[in-house]
Amino acid sequence: MFTGVWVPYALLTWHFWFVCDDAFISFRYARNWVAGHGLRYNLGNELPVEGYSNFLWVVACAVVEFFRADPTLWVPLVSGACGSVLLYLVFRVLRVRFGTSLPVAALAAAALGWFPPFAVWSSSGLETMAFALLTFVTFERLALRRERMAPVAGGLAGLATALIRIEGLAWAVLIGVLALLGRYLARQKCRRAMLIFCGILGVGFGVYFGCRYAYYERPLANTAYAKAGMSVAGMLRGLKYVGEFVLTFITPALVAPAALVALRKVEKSVAVPVLGFVLANLGYAVAVGGDWMTMGRILIHGLVVGGALLLGWLLHACWGRSVGRRAFTFGLGASVIALGLLPGWDIHLVPESVRARLHFRYNKPDYRSEFEQWVYMRDAPVGWTRAGQGLKTRTRPGETCVLGAIGAVGYYSDLYVYDTNGLVTAEVILVESSAAERSPGHDKHVPFNYFLKYHPTLLCHVLKPLPRAAVLSHAQSWQKSEWGRAYVPDVIPISDPQDDGQAFYIIYFRRIDVGVDPATAWQQFYHGARFLP
Repeated sequence: MFTGVWVPYALLTWHFWFVCDDAFISFRYARNWVAGHGLRYNLGNELPVEGYSNFLWVVACAVVEFFRADPTLWVPLVSGACGSVLLYLVFRVLRVRFGTSLPVAALAAAALGWFPPFAVWSSSGLETMAFALLTFVTFERLALRRERMAPVAGGLAGLATALIRIEGLAWAVLIGVLALLGRYLARQKCRRAMLIFCGILGVGFGVYFGCRYAYYERPLANTAYAKAGMSVAGMLRGLKYVGEFVLTFITPALVAPAALVALRKVEKSVAVPVLGFVLANLGYAVAVGGDWMTMGRILIHGLVVGGALLLGWLLHACWGRSVGRRAFTFGLGASVIALGLLPGWDIHLVPESVRARLHFRYNKPDYRSEFEQWVYMRDAPVGWTRAGQGLKTRTRPGETCVLGAIGAVGYYSDLYVYDTNGLVTAEVILVESSAAERSPGHDKHVPFNYFLKYHPTLLCHVLKPLPRAAVLSHAQSWQKSEWGRAYVPDVIPISDPQDDGQAFYIIYFRRIDVGVDPATAWQQFYHGARFLP
C-alpha cells in the first residue's frame, strides 16, 4: 500500500524538481572546505564569515564535493531520500502506533506526500526536508512512542536537529519540553530519560558551539544577524505569510477541526504535544516575519507534517464498519488530496484579489502566487548559473565583485563577493533595517554603491538575460549613475531555446582601467566594440 503512495510522491517531486539559488551558498562553503581553505565563502586573510545556517547539511554537501560529484544532482537526491523516509515514518506511525486502518494511513500519507509544498521541498538542494525528518524522528522517539522514551536515539536525533538548522536547538529543546508534558499527562516517569536526552543534546551542541565560536568569533551565524529581528511590522508580515499559505492551499485550515477531534479521540499525552508543536511552528513563522521562498518552506516540519498526523486521526475518527462511513472517509481524504494539489498547477479556489491582500514579499511590488514564485525560483538560477560560468571565463583570480544573489553566480565564478544582503559580508548587518519595506529574509540590504569604497573589480548589477534593445535603453541611465564614471558595461552573450532567435545578454559592469578616459570607455560600449552590431 505504501508503494502506491510513494510512487506518485516521487513523480510529483520530479515534476517540481529545482535547485534553489541559496543552495549554491552551501555548495561553495563545502567546496572551499574540501579544498583545504576552511569553512568560508570568500578566500582571504580576514576573519571568515558564517554565511550559512545549516552546518550538518554543509557537511553532507562536502561529502558530495569530496567525490567530485555534481551537487545540483546528488544533494537534491539526498533531500528526496529524506522526504521518502519521512513519508514512510508518518505512514508507519499512523498504522502501527495509533492503529489506524490501512486505507486511513494511506490516505493521510498521500495527503502529505502529494501535497505540492512537501514535494517542492523534497528537492531544492536545501536542508528543509532533512530538517523535517530529524525533527519528526526526535519527536517520535520522545513523545509518540507508546513505550517509554528512547532517550539515546532521541538525543542523537535532537542533536542532529540542532546542527542542521540555526534554530534547530530551539526546536530540539521544545520537543523535549512537549515530550515531558506528554509523559506527565500519561503519568509516566521520565526523569532519567530526559537527563540522558539533555546530556547528549547539551554536550554535543556545546562542543560544536565552542568550535564554531573559536573559528568565527560570533555566537550566531551571520544569517541570523542579517534578519531584521522581531518587530510589530515583522510579525504582521509573518501573519500575512501564514494567511496567504492557508488561503492558497485551503487544506491546512483542517488543522483546527482535526485538533478538536484529536483532543477528544486520541490520548491527550500525544495529542497535546502534537498540537503544541504545530502551534509553535505557526508562532515561529509569525515571529520571524515569514519566509521569502515559495510554498511555506518554514511550515513544512510543523504545520505540514504535524497536520498529516492530525488528518490521520480525523479520518480514523470518521472510519467505521459501515459502508457509508467508509465511503465518506474515502471521499473526505480524496477531497483533501485534490484540494491540496490544485495550487501546484496555479488553480485556486480563493481569488487572487483576496490572496493578494496578504502580499508579504514587499520588495516585489507585484503579487506572485506560490506557483509563480516557484517558477521564478526554478528559472532564475539557470540564468545565474550561465552568468557565473561566463564570469569565470572573463575574470582573473583575486578579482572582486558586488552581488545581490550570491548563490549560483558565486559558486561558478569563484569571485570574491561583496554581498548586498549581508549573508557573507559581515558589515552589512550594522545597517538599519525595516521589515515593513523588505521581503522576509532580505531585511538587511545595502545598494551596490555602498561597496564602491572598496573599488571592486565588477558590479554584477543586471545578471539576467536581456535583449539588445533593453541593454541600449538602460545604457544612458547607467552612465549617469553614481558609478558610471568608474564602471562600464560588459556582456555575456547567451542562447535561449525560447528566444525565437533573438540575441540575449547578461550584463555586468567592469571597473575602467586606470588611465582610461571614462568617456572613451563608454563610447566604445555605445559603438559596440564588444558586442553590438
